[in-house]
Order: sequence, then structure tokens, then C-alpha cells
Amino acid sequence: MCGVFGFNLKQKSAVNLEAVASIIEHRGPDGKGFYYSDDSHVGLGHVRLAIIGLGDDAAQPYISQDKQSALSYNGEIYNFKSIAKGLTQKGVHVDDCSDTKVLFEFLLRYGLSRLHHLNGMFAFAFYNQVNNDLAVVRDGFGVKPLYYVENEIGVFFASEVKALLAMGVKPGALDAQTISRYNTYLWNPACELPSFNIKKLAPGHCLKIRQGKIIDNYRWFDLRRQARLIYKKKKTEFYISETARHIQKAVHGQMVSDVEVGAFLSGGLDSTSIVTFAKEINPDIRCFTIDTGLPETGMPDDLPFAKQAAKHLDVPLEIVKVDHKNLADDIKLLIECLEEPLADPAPLNVLYISQLARMHGVKVLLSGAGGDDVFTGYRRHKAILAERWLSKMPNLIRRQLANSAKYFDTSSGFGRRASRFLNGMDLDGNDRLINYFSWIPDTVLRPLFCEEFRSEIDRKKLSMPFSDYLDQFDTSLDDIDKILLLERRFFLADHNLTYTDKMSMAASVEVRVPFLDIELVEFASTIPYYLKQHRSEGKWVFKQAMRPYLPDSIIFRGKSGFGVPLRSWLNGGLKQLVNDILSKEVIQKRGIYNFEMVKKFLECDRKGKIDGSYIIFSLMCFEIWCQKFIDN
Repeated sequence: MCGVFGFNLKQKSAVNLEAVASIIEHRGPDGKGFYYSDDSHVGLGHVRLAIIGLGDDAAQPYISQDKQSALSYNGEIYNFKSIAKGLTQKGVHVDDCSDTKVLFEFLLRYGLSRLHHLNGMFAFAFYNQVNNDLAVVRDGFGVKPLYYVENEIGVFFASEVKALLAMGVKPGALDAQTISRYNTYLWNPACELPSFNIKKLAPGHCLKIRQGKIIDNYRWFDLRRQARLIYKKKKTEFYISETARHIQKAVHGQMVSDVEVGAFLSGGLDSTSIVTFAKEINPDIRCFTIDTGLPETGMPDDLPFAKQAAKHLDVPLEIVKVDHKNLADDIKLLIECLEEPLADPAPLNVLYISQLARMHGVKVLLSGAGGDDVFTGYRRHKAILAERWLSKMPNLIRRQLANSAKYFDTSSGFGRRASRFLNGMDLDGNDRLINYFSWIPDTVLRPLFCEEFRSEIDRKKLSMPFSDYLDQFDTSLDDIDKILLLERRFFLADHNLTYTDKMSMAASVEVRVPFLDIELVEFASTIPYYLKQHRSEGKWVFKQAMRPYLPDSIIFRGKSGFGVPLRSWLNGGLKQLVNDILSKEVIQKRGIYNFEMVKKFLECDRKGKIDGSYIIFSLMCFEIWCQKFIDN
């Protein structure tokens, strides 16, 4: 687990990669290295967090003896030993003590033609000086981040935006469409950042770069393939037993490490299942959780469940406690680490737990991230089934139901959820599915923008990343399967995985996600949708699979987000911070939002007429992001 960065330029470079390394040293405090091509047009940098192959012989960039090829690699290839065995059978002798060495020899032998054989999480750059090609590759689910910029000088890439800026890249002008999309969803389901220049490499994609130009950007890992993986219909018992077996295999496979592996433990089904199977490899696995104080209304507190799970599994549990003072102190750190405006305070939980783990000498944590995106579990999955009979109503009635959404009291949890559920009732097909990701209706959001900025926004393009993606799939797919595909492509890659990587690596800790094991996801894609979302019960097949291992009190506990009591914090200890960041002077200077409308929105929230906490937080996060990455 590391940080990668580098360039392929049109002319000889004066970029100082050594200085860049110091900017992202948190990703790899155990070592650093650099490679420059003979003509200095290409440079690769690397900072190392040693996990597998701790010796100097696994240091990076990994360079061939003739210095014609080099690899800078971030991540883990979990099946590297079987790949090494296959290479040996082909006459390529490779030491399997390091996945870096194995990946390097694999690329030398096969180039980019067999990337689909890799089971892991990774982002890497591989340079071949013979043909002067630089390949930059990101794993299929986007577990590891990769940003790039192409400009008149050439192409720059890095694990973090801060490294790009350190190489002299300028962020560019703000993009109204991306900002509007971010405010709508609270995160951005696309490859663009709010500034025009910087882009994210899409999950499962490869950039081919030559002489300072991108000559290809193609998809090597196709999530759409999972939608076509349909086993012959099996008995329900088969799906239950195979679910348990695949999760167990995925967890065991990701325990490979030359350092201690710990785990997040919230006491929910996902994290507890991960620890259950990890304990089979390491009976004394150390677990970590968080105490955020009083929970939000309607949300169960995780801590009692985490303690119950730890007691049931007989594993040690370390607890870090936070309150609004932590968030007030660390909100700017949150945005600096995320490098993307993402209006969710939950990433701070990952940071605090990772810091605690690192303090205890644990460099690797297993996470339950992805369980809801593979087996269902979000409220929107339940809503999709619940609204099927409503969608058969006449259009007039559906429009009336959609219009009624604005009359609900959104200051309560029930009112918020009911309003969001009904808000898209007049939509059809894929548009209705996509609407479940929207956090704020356009009728509420648009007035918050100033008039000039609002005129630059094309409403039809807001949901385009989602709709364009769904257009590639068979229309006969069930809605549950469709939304799970959207979860894995966008909500995971552009939200959950983004913050999991950034916040854990800020503490120099690697996080692994067994639910995104390729074989597990492909198997789960063959399970009939009604065994995942079984009436009102999400994760039904997963829950049945874990009944031999866990008590029903854990398996069937209420759904809880990995969050914090944001509403009470914003109107309590963070109130002054809100006033400062969303002041008239700050908002008018930025020229994006309408101060008078924002002021009214704040007043309604503070009087309890609405719960606008996440919208307010989104405005704050974006301004802080601008101050850090645009204003510098």
C-alpha cells in the first residue's frame, strides 16, 4: 500500500519528484524511490507502506536490470502466489515473496492483455522504454484512487490531487455542472472534479500515454459482465451456502500480509461477518470501533452492538471516542484529506479509527465496505420494491403523489424519508432509480445558486453519468440489479471507497474490502434479486448464510449508517463555524451561492422547520475545498 505519482511529458522535465514525495509521505512512510527515463521525459515516483515483502528488494519503483522497464504500484494483488506459479509454469521464474515482483514479471510477460487475471485493489504505472509507452491502470472497482491531468506540457498522474499540484499542475476554472451535481448528490458521480483540469481515472480503466499525450483511455474491467453472469436456477439452499463460502474465501484471501491485520467492527452484519472469518486465520485479531456520542434521531447507536459482537467473537476491541469538538477541529483536515468536496462527516470516523489502529501498531484493517452494494441493504433498495405497486398507478395520481413530497415535515427522520421516496414518483424507469441517489430536489437547490451561476447549469446533464451507464445494460434487468450496478460503479467508487482510502492513508493505514473480491461479486451477481432484497428484508441471502455463525440479534439488528449526529452538531458546537464559513463576505466573494437564500435556508433549519443539515454541510465543504485547492 503506497502512493504513486509521475509524468510523461513532451519535453525534458524539470519536475522534482523528490519534493512531491514529501507531500504524500503519509501514504508511504516506510520508503520512497524514483525513476527517470534516459531522456527524462518520463518520471515515476513512489512512497511505500510496507505490507507484503518488507525488505529492500521489494522497494519501488521496481526497475528491470536493463533499466528499460519500471513499475510504480499502489495496492495489493491477493492472488499473486497463484500468478507466480502460473508464470513459473511458463518458464518465467519469479520469487513469490512480494506481489510487486510478481506483478512486474506478469506485466513484462503479458503486457496489459491479462489484467483481468488480477484479483486485488491497485493503481499502478508501468513504463516500457523500448516502445516509450506508459500505462496507468486502476482496479476494477476503484478501491485505489488515481487522478490525472493532460495539458500542453504533457500528462501527470498521482494517487492524490496534492501530488499533482506539487508537480506544478494548475486546478483550472470551476465547472458549474460538476458543482451542481455535487450539491445534488453530496458527492460527484463522475470522473471530473469541480475544476476543469483534474480528472479521475474511471474504475477498471487504463490510460496509454506516449510522448506526453494520452493515446487511449479504455476499459479493461467490465462491470457490465457481472450483469450477464446467470447460473442455471439453483435451489435457495445453494445460494445461501455459496454466499457463506465465497465471503469466507474472500476474507481468508485478504489476510495475506507480513504485518498484523486488524479490522473495523461496528457490530453490524457486514463488519462482524468479516471478523468472524478473519478470526479463523488469526484468533486474536484486534478490532476497532468508534463512540460518536448521542446518535441521530431514529438511528441506533453502533457501540453497544460492537461490544456485543466483540464479546460473542471473543476478540479485543479498542474504542475511540469523538464529539463535535473533534469535527470542529478537523473539518478542514477532512476536506484536505479527501481532496474532493464530499458532504459526509463519516470519513472522519475512518480517520479516527485508523489513527487508533496505527497507534496500536496495526497497519492493515479489514472493512465491511461494499456489503450493501453487493447484497442490498440501503433503504432505497427496500423502497424500490415498496413502490412497484405505486408505479402502476395512473400518471395523474403519481404526479400528485410526487407533488405531495414538499408538504412533509422534513425536520423528522420519517418526514425526510417519506418526502424523498415520493419525490420521484412521477418519474419512469431508470430516471426513477437514479432519483434515489439525489439528496436535494432541484426546486430547493437551484434557488441557493446565484443567478449568473445558475444559468450555466444544464439540468438535463445532472444525472447523465448514471443514465449513460444504465443505457449500456440489458433493459430486462430487474430494478434491484440495476441499482446495485449503480451502487458499485458510482456510490462505491466516488463516495465510500474514496473516503475510505483517503482517510485511512492519512493515518498510514491500509484498508482492505473483502466484499469487493472479484469472485464474490461475480457470484453475488448471479443470485436472484428476490433473495437479496426479500420483501422488506435486505441482505436476506447473506443473513441466512451467517445464521450458523452469528446470533440473530446481530444479524437482524436495525440499519445504522457509519455516521455522526451532524444535525445536533451543526446547531450546537459547530454553529459558529457554520456562520464563519457561510458568511455574507465569504459567499459573495466566491460568487456561486445566493447569500440571502442560504441565510433563509439556515434560518429554517435552525427553527426546526426542515432538516437541512447535510445541505448546509455540503455548502461548507465546498467552500473549504475551494479555499484549499483553488485559492491555495
